[in-house]
Amino acid sequence: MAQRDGDYYDDHDLYDATARGVPGDVAFYRDLAVASGGPVVELGVGTGRIAIPIAAAGIAVIGIDLSPAMLAVARRRAAAAGVEARLHLDEGDMRTFTVARPVPLVAIPFRAFLHNLTVEDQRATLDAAYRALAPGGRLVLNVFNPDLALITVWRGRSRRARVPLDADGRVEAHHDYAADAPAVTSTVPGAPACGCAAPRSRCATSFGRRWRAC
Repeated sequence: MAQRDGDYYDDHDLYDATARGVPGDVAFYRDLAVASGGPVVELGVGTGRIAIPIAAAGIAVIGIDLSPAMLAVARRRAAAAGVEARLHLDEGDMRTFTVARPVPLVAIPFRAFLHNLTVEDQRATLDAAYRALAPGGRLVLNVFNPDLALITVWRGRSRRARVPLDADGRVEAHHDYAADAPAVTSTVPGAPACGCAAPRSRCATSFGRRWRAC
């Protein structure tokens, strides 16, 4: 799985300020969940950005994440939204998760699948999702499309060059492409998250990027 340090995934303020998803993804996964009839599994459920709207639409959700801190936030937000009865949250690994009964939909939103840095991890996650699906069920996921031109720009920058991560430009990151491995490491230096007074420690996370040369 993805290598990380610092407190990025344990700091929901910083995470929510920078991991905003892609335009329309909440409605996309909610509509798929409603059409499936549920229950649905979300891998990498995080703080519940997508799972809670699905539950609010009347669909039962099984949310799985490795971070206890993120799950604690999701539980609080589900309770505040009045949907805790339809949102079952488990600390677990997407490569090895199981469900009591097959489901019609497994979702891995916002590039969470890219935490699988090796082909073995990727296959393990796909196998676990397949085992969880009912006949005719669907696995739906979002991944980053590697842009070699962008990676070339990243490699040419110094470590002082950073790009905005949050909507207001208050959190910035430096991206490194590993020439000897298909991964990009994003490093967030000690910058305060949106609305927070105290600076955050440096943290980094790696995401797998794979492509075939033609």
